[in-house]
Amino acid sequence: MTTLSTSNRLPTTSSTAARWAAYGAATWALGFAAVNIYLQIVGIDDSQLQQNWAAFTAVNLGVVVLKVFGAMVALATVQRWGRAPPAWLVSVSAWGAAGMLLLYAGYGLVALAAAGELLGWTRAGGMFLVPNLAYLGFFALGGALFAVAARHHQHRTATSPVWAVAWRASRSE
Repeated sequence: MTTLSTSNRLPTTSSTAARWAAYGAATWALGFAAVNIYLQIVGIDDSQLQQNWAAFTAVNLGVVVLKVFGAMVALATVQRWGRAPPAWLVSVSAWGAAGMLLLYAGYGLVALAAAGELLGWTRAGGMFLVPNLAYLGFFALGGALFAVAARHHQHRTATSPVWAVAWRASRSE
């Protein structure tokens, strides 16, 4: 059986930087969820979405749940109650959030640069006119906050990186 702990050391307390990153990531996720709730209540001036309002509502509310879960994952990296789930699960979830957000921002940056729209504007959520770089920076910020929180949690709980565990598991077979 493969374990995820690389040592027998006990978890240490969270550093100030890790706490700021975790609380920042949680605030980022909850704020982003609030935008989805706002869009659900106010609506979006898009005839195609209005024709498929039931599908939009299902997806939008699913996204809200996902963002609230992300906030809980961020807080679990530094809160005492975050020791209840397995440490590897918290680390994998936090790294997954960081990776997805940073990949989205990176892909958007490359796609916009290729289209010559890097300095253009976008309609975030179908309503808010935002500079493209600020829009992508918003996702990069969330990704960076989750990455700092994930790295600290991984170090504090002595969990191996996901790729190391998978490599060790494949070698033991």
